[in-house]
Order: sequence, then C-alpha cells, then structure tokens
Amino acid sequence: MAELMEARIGEDSVLKQILSKTREKPKLLFVSPTLPSLTGHGTAMRAGVMLEVLSNYFNVVLVVVHLYRRRRHEPDIASLRLWCEECILFTPNDREEKMLQAVQDVLARHSFDVLHIFRLALIMGATPVIRLMWPACPVRILDLDDFESKSHRRLAALYELNSDRKSAAAHEQAATHFASVEEQMLPQFDEILVCNEIDQTELANLYPSTRFRVTPNAIRSPGTVVRKAASDVFQLLFVGTMDYFPNEDAVTFFCREILPIVRRRSLIPVHIQIVGSRPTRKVLAFGKQPGVEVTGEVIDVSPNYQNADAVIVPVRAGGGTRIKILEAWAYGCPVVSTFLGAEGLSATHDFDLLIADDPGHFADCCLWLADSTERASRLAENGRSTVEQKYSLKNVAAGMGLA
Repeated sequence: MAELMEARIGEDSVLKQILSKTREKPKLLFVSPTLPSLTGHGTAMRAGVMLEVLSNYFNVVLVVVHLYRRRRHEPDIASLRLWCEECILFTPNDREEKMLQAVQDVLARHSFDVLHIFRLALIMGATPVIRLMWPACPVRILDLDDFESKSHRRLAALYELNSDRKSAAAHEQAATHFASVEEQMLPQFDEILVCNEIDQTELANLYPSTRFRVTPNAIRSPGTVVRKAASDVFQLLFVGTMDYFPNEDAVTFFCREILPIVRRRSLIPVHIQIVGSRPTRKVLAFGKQPGVEVTGEVIDVSPNYQNADAVIVPVRAGGGTRIKILEAWAYGCPVVSTFLGAEGLSATHDFDLLIADDPGHFADCCLWLADSTERASRLAENGRSTVEQKYSLKNVAAGMGLA
C-alpha cells in the first residue's frame, strides 16, 4: 500500500496534465457552498485561497450554492470578479427550477475542462445542480478539506462527553450517511485534494485506486504587524464561529476548567476575548464574568490579534486543519492548542506553539507565556516563519501540482 501510495503521489497532478496540453487558459467551473473570502470563517477562507490560486492558471466561473448560514459581513461578489470570469450566486430561497436553468445557461455559454467541487456536502445538498454539471466537465476535482464521516464521529463523541446523547446519536447517523456517500462518490473523482497528510493516508488506505493530494490551508500575510505595548494584563484570544459546537465547547472547556487555574496561579490579571459570529447563550453567559469579553462578529480581526498576548485553541473535535492557528501565526501571536487543535499541521511543541490537552497542562502553557516574554516571542517568531514557509498561496499551488 505504501509503495502504491508513494507512486500515485509522485505522478503529475490532473490539473498539471491539463495545462500541459494547451497554451491557452483552460476553463474551470468552481462550485462552492459558501461565498469565498480571504477573511471570515475557515470554510470561506479555504474557498477564497483555492479560488485565487486556480484563477492564475484557469479561466474560472464561480457558482455558489449556499448550504451554510451566511455571515453579516460577506465580501461584495463584485470583488470576486478579480478571480472569476463570471460569478453566479444562489441563495437558500432560490427554487430548484431557477437554479437548474441558470446552470444550463452557464453550460451553454462555456465549454469547461474541469469541475472543481468544494466539499462533499455539495453533492448531498445540491444534487440536481451537480448532476447537471457532471457530464459537461471531463475532469472532476473534489476539495475534501474536511473528512466528513470522521468529523461527525468526533462530534458524536464530543456530544456524548457533554451528556447530549440525542445530538451524539444524530452525528453518529450523519457519520454513517457520509461514509456511504464517500464510498459511492470518492472513486468517481479524477483527483481529491485534502488539507493534511493524516487524512491523505487514511483515505488512501480506504480507496487505493483514487488519487489524493495534500493541498494545505493557507493564509495571506497581513504584512507588518504592530504588537501591543506591554501591559499589566495578560490578554488571551479565541477566534471562531461560535454556533459551531466544537467552538462553543472549546470556550466552555477553557472558561470552566482552565481559566480558573490560570487566574489562581497568575501574578497578573488574565483576560480573555472571545471573537466570532453568532455566539450562543452559553457563550454570551461567559461574557458576564469579569475579564471575559464576547465581541460577536467583527469586520476586521486585526486589532484583536494585535492586542492579544496569546491565542488559545482548546478545541476537542473537528477535522481538517485549524486556519485559526495559521491566522494567529501570521499575526505574530504565540499559540496554545490541544493536540487535536494542532492536528495535521507541521508544528512542534515548544517550537512554534504549545500543546496540551488536560486543563492543568493547558493552564501551565498559558502561564509560561505570561511569565516569559522571551518564550512568547520565540514561539511567535517561529510560528510566523512556519506559516510563511509552509502555508502560503505558493504552497497551495504546489499542493495542487501547479507550481
């Protein structure tokens, strides 16, 4: 199996093979369940980075079929035309007949070489649209940035840990359903992109005849970052979409089990800022505690990162890789994460971040940063170097075999 996998990884990517056959830019139909963006939640940022990179090599037509709740501050679709020849946006209220007619019109106007589907959920949530596009595109690529069946099993375990058996059962059922869809659909793609080597290995073992390529998440550098001046308060930061249960659980886990330890042992006051859209009642309740601020959605996270002494990622479920860690590194912030939070990243404990799972050790890591500006600066510098060297748009292009 290892020899077969190594041989397949060594082959030219499907996209590179297409480019080698023509001097003109081929046409690519990019289908996304969310509006691509370079800021905001991780799904939108992944879509935005992939779209920007692909636009350097292909003439892209973007079709957005919204499956997720929309953000208050989404990019103007006109800005996406920098990367796209044409943009079509379907809202959740659009009727199927309207969507199918619009897709038929797109297929009549363009002759596509590649169909690029972002996320397996699109196949389930927009089946008629995908079914119409499929035969019109000779090459089909899937961006499987989230190994869905695996993520749902982890969510089930997290709900069970929180004594929510009804939700746990629902996610176990979803995991079984996604596993069935994965078994049926993954072998039909010419190539599948994943964001870390762990998923690549697991999927290659399940589907040895399917091509999988690691195409990492990436973040644009914010440029020169002005860090806050030293103060007598140690400021922690958590960033995430707050009605996503793993994020709500992460904040709950930290505020209930870790923060009290940190405050009891810290020589200076410790505050935490919780930034992200749609905070739940449970999260908002933490904001009533002294030194805990819940901001809700913000247009620009730069000031939050600039004012943070450290970023925490105490997540206990999820999949893919944490764009929030890449973002923290890009802003020069030291990071404390659980092992699962840092899963799939090229990261080393006490080199470019600190890793701990249980409350006591996680608190120790926070206190180490509060007590040692030298250690915090070293981690921040190494983290920024890691994101620049391994999680840039150039790395994304290389992961797709384009560079």
